[in-house]
Amino acid sequence: MSALSGLTPTVLEARPPFPANRVGVRHASAQTGIAVEEYGQGALRQTVIRFTNVAVTMTRTSANINTATANLYTIGAASVAAGGVRFKVDGVVTNLTLSTTQATDASMVSSVGTAAAATDNATLTGTEADLIASATTAVASSAATMNRVGAAAQVNAALFDATGGAVSIFLNFASATDLTTGHTLTLNGTVTLTWHVQGPVL
Repeated sequence: MSALSGLTPTVLEARPPFPANRVGVRHASAQTGIAVEEYGQGALRQTVIRFTNVAVTMTRTSANINTATANLYTIGAASVAAGGVRFKVDGVVTNLTLSTTQATDASMVSSVGTAAAATDNATLTGTEADLIASATTAVASSAATMNRVGAAAQVNAALFDATGGAVSIFLNFASATDLTTGHTLTLNGTVTLTWHVQGPVL
């Protein structure tokens, strides 16, 4: 029997990336500082998206609606099931200023989804959060660490068919705190997506 027959395939980052075996590509409108690495072969793949001083602008629609989106990744010509999603991002809100009616610190809602954050709500729902549901993190002294894993029930239901058209992935942010004007989020960290490929890939 071959010595390799009992080995279980892995997608460990310790192994070299396999860029030719990608599920998708870096989003065409991805902000500067976003890099994508692909791991794994066959049906099991992992995409690691790295942030290095990535700047995303908060859009202030009203006193209690402020949103921002980091454009991450586009699945192309594949049908995939998301086997797991997690992100850990350190975020800094540049020049954070609050109205006099608000608390000293802001609260930031974050999620990962297949739609960019809309500018009409600060809760991030539906496809804005269909990979990792929205949750709130306190932004103390203009800084916060968001470290989250997609819930098993949500991720297990995430089957994306991009064979008929590309499906994009976004990291979304929102705040109901009155930031008084537009601000910039500076992001460092990773978003990791583990895929079970169901159909053709790039």
